[in-house]
Amino acid sequence: MQESPTPAYDSSRLVGLELEYDSGSSQFQEPVLPPMWVSKYDGSLRNGKEYVLEPAVKYNDLKPHVKAFADAFDPIKIGLTTRGGFHVHVQAHDYSHDDAFNLAKLYTYFQPAIDSLLGESRANNRFCTPFESGFTKQQLIEEFELNREAPSREQAKYARRYRVINFAMMRCTNPQHRSIEFRQGSPSKRFANIYGWSTFVTALTDMARNNAVMILADNLEPNIGGLVALVKEWQLYHESAQRLDKWIKWRYKIMNDQPTSEDVDRVLGLLRDESCGLFSIATRLDINYPMAKKALKKLMEGGLVEQSGNKYRICVDPNEVALNDLELLKQAAISRGN
Repeated sequence: MQESPTPAYDSSRLVGLELEYDSGSSQFQEPVLPPMWVSKYDGSLRNGKEYVLEPAVKYNDLKPHVKAFADAFDPIKIGLTTRGGFHVHVQAHDYSHDDAFNLAKLYTYFQPAIDSLLGESRANNRFCTPFESGFTKQQLIEEFELNREAPSREQAKYARRYRVINFAMMRCTNPQHRSIEFRQGSPSKRFANIYGWSTFVTALTDMARNNAVMILADNLEPNIGGLVALVKEWQLYHESAQRLDKWIKWRYKIMNDQPTSEDVDRVLGLLRDESCGLFSIATRLDINYPMAKKALKKLMEGGLVEQSGNKYRICVDPNEVALNDLELLKQAAISRGN
């Protein structure tokens, strides 16, 4: 897998992470958690756990905590389903209702581009629904009851909604307790994905308070090119911001590229020996989940592989398939636009 460019940013905002993992019908194994990480039960999970960074830390201190978590969890070879999510809480002590509305508008405008950075299961998910086009500031205030202050975070939760962004914690009477919850992230065990997405949403929190950013956004296309252009401009303004645009392009590439002939052949070679689940294939071959899924789709379309329950297996002996047919299959795998 191509190495991720690690973004750099400077922010004293507190950031809290909640990562949910579910293994479905396969065995779930827990890591030995590093300090400040705790496991919790989550009712949305069938066979897994939620891992929470407690207490929240300043963004500038976040990297080693994410690295320690990824180092502990990533080596554990377990299958993971698409059930689960990744929530990031970013402190919003300086936010007004106008800032909240700007952030919701910014996120909604670039929703197609943001969706392309995430797994398919995180787009139009009922636990992180997008804002409707044309929603107003008044609708945002009413939906999250922003004019009704809450004396604690626990009481503020009663106004939370299953949106891509939850603004309920802005109701806290104490400004230092106010935060914004970004709910659309894809669950991952990898440092590059966890830290990159955390940096991206922290930057968005700052960007929404800048009028020049909001004006520029209106003049850009709501695709990945427009989002990268916006982030590049922000990096010129916010001098400590570096490589976030490169992380976005890297993330887009791994989520949207088609598998190569080599990728397809490696998946086929693995399945020659045993039946495997999707996440097992991705983990053992060190390719990302979307790429493994696309390679399997090509093999199934070619009639070489079939799905049985949660696992995939060879259904035709590849040695009995004409070499020219197998080559055609590989060529189809690397063609664009399919």
